[in-house]
Amino acid sequence: FSLGIVPSIAASKIYLVPLLLYFICYHHVQREQIISISLFIVGIGCFMATAALVEYVWGQRFMMSLSPAYVNATRGVFIEKLYRPFGTTGVPGSPATWVSLVAPFATYLLFQSRERLTTKARMLCVYYFLICGPVLLVCQTRLAFLTTVAGAATTLYFNRKRFLPRLAVALLFLALIVSPLYYKLTSALTKSSALSISQVMTLQDRMTTLTKKNAYTDSRENPLPRIWRDINKFYILGLGLSRVGAAAGPWSDRISNHPYFQDFTVGWADNLLVALFHEIGIPGLIIYFFIYSRVLLSLHRNARSAKLEFDRNCDYFFTWTCFVVGISILICGWAAEGALYAPASIFLWLAFGLGSKEVAHAKQ
Repeated sequence: FSLGIVPSIAASKIYLVPLLLYFICYHHVQREQIISISLFIVGIGCFMATAALVEYVWGQRFMMSLSPAYVNATRGVFIEKLYRPFGTTGVPGSPATWVSLVAPFATYLLFQSRERLTTKARMLCVYYFLICGPVLLVCQTRLAFLTTVAGAATTLYFNRKRFLPRLAVALLFLALIVSPLYYKLTSALTKSSALSISQVMTLQDRMTTLTKKNAYTDSRENPLPRIWRDINKFYILGLGLSRVGAAAGPWSDRISNHPYFQDFTVGWADNLLVALFHEIGIPGLIIYFFIYSRVLLSLHRNARSAKLEFDRNCDYFFTWTCFVVGISILICGWAAEGALYAPASIFLWLAFGLGSKEVAHAKQ
């Protein structure tokens, strides 16, 4: 049922290339570089957030005039009051994904000692937390908002007794600074045009849905009934590579004209389980999650066995941070295919590689 040798080889990168990061980090990154790599990740998140916020203030008319690629990417949906900034990506609202994945690393760095992290580097983490709120709002991605909050909170849970007092001071400091910035930004947008007013109202409406149960139970399809329904239509080995998500884009005509599967639709699955099942079938689904869960359990077992957050053998706080990154991306898989695509796949296997290296140090 393959679309051909070229689509199969092209789509294999989704499963093989990100996994290479695991081995590169495990074998070639030194433990002295953990702080530097984490800072680099936070720096990328800050850049993406800044670009997205500047773009949103300039307005969608400016972005749409740059290239027809931006117009096509909106698909006629993410425009007017639903407009979401691209940042440096090709997907509207995608900067929120970068921001949400950076949260555990920024939290880890923010609570490092002065001996391990300079004041200038710490200010970069503070800047990240200052700017991530406005960016998550304008990107209107509720999943990214929840992932950011949950990622930062779960990272701090590792040593809550020690971190909570410092966190309370940090939150108070951020509230004093962020509140005027939010007010200034909102006032500027609402005074500029009727479109800006409607955008602000849309942001407020979407944020209020975060507390509504049906926003999580009804907005996404349960993947298990869908898998059971589709498994009766084709073999358990799946449809073959390049069937779903971004990998299916170049082969959309070939997919739509495929003689074997005309009675159901494949494309953007919006669920990691469904995407894996459609492409690599039940065996591939089992193998993928065996590897994923095996690394997760190793990181969790190492971090929770620690008596201190850091000793000469292992940075247990960092292995916990890597565990949080992995579990966050896995949970987000209920409403996205992020674990297969950049940037989530990059963050995932990079964190797994770095964390596993620290686990190896602890065993030694």
